[in-house]
Order: sequence, then C-alpha cells, then structure tokens
Amino acid sequence: MESGRPDAYSIPTRIVAIYAIVSGVWIFFSDSLLDLLVDDPRTMARIGMVKGWVFVLVTSTLLFFLIRRTVKQLRDFNSKFQESERRFRELMEQVRMIAVMLDRQGQIVFCNDFLLQLSGWSREEIMGSNWFDTFVPEPIRNDLRTTFNQGLAAGEIVTHYENAILTRTGTERLIVWNNTVLRDGAGSVTGIAGLGIDVTDHRRLEEHLLQAQKMESIGTLAGGVAHDFNNILTVILSCVSLLRVRAGDAERSKQLIDQIEGASRRAANLTSSLLAFSRKQQIVTRSIDLNQIVITLQAFLERIIGEDVVLATELSGAGVSVMADRGQVEQVVMNMVGNARDAMPHGGVLTIRTSIVQLNGQALEDGNVVSGKYARLEITDTGEGIALKDRKRIFEPFFTTKEVGKGTGLGLSMAYGIIKQHNGWIAVESETGRGSTFQIYLPLVEQGREAEGEEREEPEQARRWRSPL
Repeated sequence: MESGRPDAYSIPTRIVAIYAIVSGVWIFFSDSLLDLLVDDPRTMARIGMVKGWVFVLVTSTLLFFLIRRTVKQLRDFNSKFQESERRFRELMEQVRMIAVMLDRQGQIVFCNDFLLQLSGWSREEIMGSNWFDTFVPEPIRNDLRTTFNQGLAAGEIVTHYENAILTRTGTERLIVWNNTVLRDGAGSVTGIAGLGIDVTDHRRLEEHLLQAQKMESIGTLAGGVAHDFNNILTVILSCVSLLRVRAGDAERSKQLIDQIEGASRRAANLTSSLLAFSRKQQIVTRSIDLNQIVITLQAFLERIIGEDVVLATELSGAGVSVMADRGQVEQVVMNMVGNARDAMPHGGVLTIRTSIVQLNGQALEDGNVVSGKYARLEITDTGEGIALKDRKRIFEPFFTTKEVGKGTGLGLSMAYGIIKQHNGWIAVESETGRGSTFQIYLPLVEQGREAEGEEREEPEQARRWRSPL
C-alpha cells in the first residue's frame, strides 16, 4: 500500500466502531439513569421517545463530521495523486528517452511523445497494441516475448539490456533499456515499465571513430615499418652491389657479408617486435638473474646511449632471480634504454636499479591486487619527462611523440606485451622537465638455480643487433 493512501477497509471500520461505541455508551448510561430516576411507565415511555430522537440527532451529527472528514481526506489524496501523476507525465514527456508501460499481455498502456516521434506512429495507432508485434524485429521477437513472460511469472525482469526496435518505415533503432516490474497494491505483478535511450547514432559514430583509428594505426605502422625496412634493404642492396664489384677481395667480402647478416638480423628483430606486441611470440623461460642481465648488457648499452649520457647501475646485493626469456628481457631493457636516451637529447644520467620488494595487497591500474615478493628493475633518466596527456597512452600500439619516420611506436608496446606475458607489469613515474622512471615488476623465484646460458660474453640481443653500421 502506498504511503499516505487512505485504506478502503480501515475508514468504514473506524466509522462503524465509533458509531457502535457511542451508541453503546449512550444506551447503557441513559437506560441505567432512567431506571434510577423514573418509576412511572408512562413517563418512562415519553422520556424514551425523547431519548431516541436525541440519539438520532447525536449520532447523525457524529456521522456527518466523520464522513466529512473522510471525504476531505479522500479529496486531498486524490488531489495529491493527480498532481503526482501530472508531474510524472510531464517528466516522461520532456525527457529525451523512451518511456513505455506494458500490461501482462504485452499491450501498451502508456507511452511518451518521444517514442511517437522516434517511431513515426501516432498515439491512437499504438495505444492498446501489442508491443512485440509492433516494435520488435522478427528475428528476436519470440525470444523477447518468452523472456517477458518468464519475467512476469517470476516477478523479476532483466533490468538492463539493449535491442533494436522497428519504426513505422521498417528501419531499426538500437535502444538501451532499463526496466522494472509494476505491481498493484496487493503486490501482484501487473506489467512492466521501461525507459530506453536511443544509441543508434552514438554507435555509428563509435564505429566510424574505431575505423578511423584502425586506419590511422595501420598508416602509422606502415610508415614506420616501411622506413625501417627501406634502411635495412638499402644496406643489403649496397653490400650486394659492392660484393659484385669486389668479389676477389676476400677480407672486404667478409665485412660486407657481416653487414648483410647484421641488416638481416635487424629485419628479423623488427618482426620480433611486432610479434611481441601482438603477444604471439613464443617464449622459453628459465631462471635468470636480473643483476647478471644488467652486467652483461652494460657495455653494449653504453654504446647505444652515446657519449653525452652517463650510465649508472645500482644493483641489489642479493640475486634477483625471475623466470623469463632472457632474450626478451634484454630486448625490453634495450628498448627502454633507447627511449631514455631519446628523452635526453642534450645528455644526462641514466640509472638502472634492481631490487626485491614485498607487496601486500598492491592494487594495480587494471584492478588486480597482488601480494608477495617481486623483482623490480628500474630505469631512470634525467630527461624531458612525459606529459600527463601522453603518459596515459605511452603503452598504446603505434603511439609515439617522435618525428615521422623515426620510430614505429612499438618500443614500449612491445615491452608491455613481453612483461605482461611474463605475468608482470610496468609502472611509470614522470614529471615534465624532471625525467622519468619505468619500474618493471616480475614474480621473484627461489634462488639457487643459475640462469642457463649466463656465461655468454655478449648478450643475445646485442649479437642480433650487432652491425658495423
């Protein structure tokens, strides 16, 4: 029962109860008083007649005031109800949403003007018509009708979903619905009410934007890859031409062959970057020590960063062992070092740190919560820093702030894909003009298992990228 609504049974009950109490009290006390004061039967009869008329007058007056009060309450309630209904209808007519109510048979008992404008039907044409036969497309009509009937039977309906509706011309509009079950005063289900938002144009814009983004990404990728492959092919073709001219010079021929091999490895490395970004590259994990990775790469990294950048290392005193693909971890480190170098065009300091951290319920940006011991590899530069608007996009594929042709935008995306594939993550701290710090977290493994292949004098990726160029 609605709050403030007069009860159809309580009002008559109260009136009858008051009437019965007043009547009982009047009869009991008046009769008792007459028995004590009057002995003459004739006098008793006359007084009884007068008493009866007084009783009628009193009870009539009482009933008058009770009924008048009840009628006033009913009028007040009806006035408030009509005002509430008027406000509800005004609200439903003014909102840019579909508002519709269906009875248990699926017939339309209420709809607002927005539905009429959107569909092209008039109110007279659709009021009382079946919603499913009029508005629901044929392929989904039976399924929605079944869901509707099941919801009525269970007293619960799917509150949020989307489906297309038909207009008068037969075109479809995509609607996102929010529904609720309607009940009467006794709690019985009488129908369903729904509010719907037309998202047809919004979805079309989303599709166009997505297509534009795809084309832009493909164009960026094609430009970067074409530039890199052109450089690689130029080296290979130049060396082949020189080989033809100097086929008799064994020493020079060996140098040219080494250059061809180095250029070919760079092409393979570019393909490896694309595979790592798509997370389709096969990895071979083994226990490796991040300290040893940094030590082994140090000489090669110093050649990468150039003379203007100082490389500093701060390694953990204990071994920092992780289960990872050594070649891919080296690739991540060199990509990030390359980015750090590009962020310091006028020189600076690049610091690589390793450490072991204990995390207790650490919340990540993707919503996951992690706990336990992790290996942390930090790469810090004193460069230009990353603007806030760019910081949210640095791991997006093909995103780069470099000039056209100077990068594919896959460096950090590739690193992100590799670390994610190793059940880790990358955190970024940066401030414009004050440098950046990239923190790589990987699950720590028990020490005691030495990384296979650590006796190599030159890192695997360094050999892949080595070239006299």
